[in-house]
Amino acid sequence: MADNAGSKKRKAGLDDSPDKCHYVLNKQLDVCGKCNKKCEEDDDAIQCDLCRMWVHTNCDNVSQEQYKAINTLSEINNCVYYCNINDCLTCLKSIINDWMIHQAGLPQPDLTVSTLSADLEQLASAHCKIEKAVSDLSNKIETLQLQETKLVDQIQTTSNALDRHTANPTQQVPDRKSNVVLYGIDECSSRTSRHERQQNDVKAVLETLSSIKVQINPDHIIDCFRLGKFKQNQSRPRPILIKLQRTMDVNTILANKSSLPSPLIIKPDMSPQERAIESVLLKERWSLIKAGHNRKQIKLSNNRIFVNNQLHGEVINAVFKYSSSTASNSSAQPMDITHTKQPRSQEQSS
Repeated sequence: MADNAGSKKRKAGLDDSPDKCHYVLNKQLDVCGKCNKKCEEDDDAIQCDLCRMWVHTNCDNVSQEQYKAINTLSEINNCVYYCNINDCLTCLKSIINDWMIHQAGLPQPDLTVSTLSADLEQLASAHCKIEKAVSDLSNKIETLQLQETKLVDQIQTTSNALDRHTANPTQQVPDRKSNVVLYGIDECSSRTSRHERQQNDVKAVLETLSSIKVQINPDHIIDCFRLGKFKQNQSRPRPILIKLQRTMDVNTILANKSSLPSPLIIKPDMSPQERAIESVLLKERWSLIKAGHNRKQIKLSNNRIFVNNQLHGEVINAVFKYSSSTASNSSAQPMDITHTKQPRSQEQSS
């Protein structure tokens, strides 16, 4: 791994002169042996295990993969490193060779050097395999980190969705408090486009509300459409459902609904059950009017009917039941909502 500059450094470092030896031994350990710049904590630097000299990885031609492998092996089994600047690896080979010749007493330097070279080649091959294993592990770690990031994002998205669902458990239930229904507005002909019909309906709604001195900002109208399917030659126009942003506007409209000219009627948006109850109350109210009661004396409140401020009856489970005082003064029977189309005289006779 040593270059020509490293070889020259090696020869100078092995000089037997006292001045050169003094320079190598007394040089600061935290200074790079090649560029003579200080090795900072953030620098990629490594210390030679023979001469104890610090050197930058770039200065000693050590790649990032080799640097990672040396750090990993050092944590596992005390890996050693010999620098190229002072040619420490060649020096170590020479020392080991001399020592083995001395121990064996055999003048066979070539055989010993050959054996060490083979061992070094095996170590280099093992080193390459370790580098490849470290690289594979790094790629697997990056893949796992990406998968972890995706899982965290999915968990966060699911958690946010659950929080919104928990915070709004009734978001699927329509809010009728901000709606009103307008009856009696004439419809456009069937030849009119849907867009024109909707524009005309909105214009008619604003004019109708303005006639009862209720000024609504058009931007506060969320939606406006007819209820039911259009039929040719229908006797009555379909009612218009008006969805508003503010319940305050709904309260203002309902407070002034009595000012509307006939046949225009404004009612709150009721559920099917509430409309069924209202139908029973209106039929009973009409029966009272036909029986001779004054319209002004009849009042409807919630599910009840009052005549002259006295309870006449109420709707319970879709059936109109008379109060005790009314039942004692009349032989009228409870009227079921399922028989509301029959005359009241037939219900009494049954």
